[in-house]
Amino acid sequence: MHLTKKMVWFKSKSTLRNQRSIENDDSGSLVNKSNVNEEYDQALRTKSYVELYNKVQEQLEDGKLNESSSSSLQLDTNLCQEALLKLPESCQLHPLIVNYFDITLEACRICELLLQNVQQTRANYGKIRRAIRLMTIEQESGHCYNVYRELASFASLNNSFSVVNQVQILDTREGHDLLLQKLSLQFRRVKKRMKILKTCKRVLELVLQ
Repeated sequence: MHLTKKMVWFKSKSTLRNQRSIENDDSGSLVNKSNVNEEYDQALRTKSYVELYNKVQEQLEDGKLNESSSSSLQLDTNLCQEALLKLPESCQLHPLIVNYFDITLEACRICELLLQNVQQTRANYGKIRRAIRLMTIEQESGHCYNVYRELASFASLNNSFSVVNQVQILDTREGHDLLLQKLSLQFRRVKKRMKILKTCKRVLELVLQ
């Protein structure tokens, strides 16, 4: 009888202990979840992010695009670059992630130059079309001379797309390919390590049983 009471007491004690551990796990998961949300907010909702967002909204609300000037599409990217440059300092990131941000920043700069050149080319094309249209309407010698001179000034301009050469694009592409190889290798290592840990865990469970 005394042994039966002890067994009942032991079972009830173990049940309470399991319930407490489950409650602690649940509370811990909630705490971890809140911490993750806080880190997410701190990482993205920074001052630079808010300034960049406000800058974009101001440009969208200011008005329509002006075809005669490429300045309407020029966005101040200093905020983006400052945020990316300060990110490795504020967080302890893996070198591969830092390398990813560096290569991505360089690719963004190249794309920015290309977009600016496209907009400038479109603006120049619009001016040339207007000049040719004026020549067909007003065929006076003096007016045509001014139009020809303006067209000659456009013809003397350098190719706007020569700012970004093919070597830069190829270097950026090679950097992305090399980074992809490193990330794939790291992924295989982590996957192999996870398999080993799962196997060890199963073996340990069998031994404890």
